Amino acid sequence: MHEFRPQRARHISLCEALDRVLNTGVVALGEVTLSVADVDLIYLGLQLVVTSIESGRELAPLNAGPPLVPDSRGGPRPKPGEEWPPSHAAYQPSGAKAVVAADSNREKNGLAQLVLTLMKVLHELLKRQALRRIQGGALAPAQIERLGVTLQNQAREIDRLRQDFGLPEEGLNLDLGPLGKLL
Repeated sequence: MHEFRPQRARHISLCEALDRVLNTGVVALGEVTLSVADVDLIYLGLQLVVTSIESGRELAPLNAGPPLVPDSRGGPRPKPGEEWPPSHAAYQPSGAKAVVAADSNREKNGLAQLVLTLMKVLHELLKRQALRRIQGGALAPAQIERLGVTLQNQAREIDRLRQDFGLPEEGLNLDLGPLGKLL
């Protein structure tokens, strides 16, 4: 009789693991509730598809409804026999790009600006939702107080970090082109 000996697992790099995920594709479904001071403010129902462009094209036939992935111009893919790009004047590729200023002297500030901008947007959304919950009359005075103090502390910390990185206050309000300002 032969003795069973499990083989050692081959260790792979994070880059190789991510490449495998992108090559095969992943679909994630989830629900997230964002709360501040134990008060639920935002509910997110998520459906996320993560795949490489090439794998996405292989997974979804061209005539199977909305594209799984956009073409390289950010717009929809053509249907079989369709002229590409469309000749009508109303066609505009979709997708706005946020530009974060970063030159050779400010590379770390470019990343800080992006992260702080995301934090600021999330904070502003939480603040607006907190006001809606308060106006709805469903919160006790103690909850309202905790919520207000927590949101004030968040705002102070975002401002402190912004100052630490030498970013102007308007530096966290990115211009999204045709969509307008972020905040």
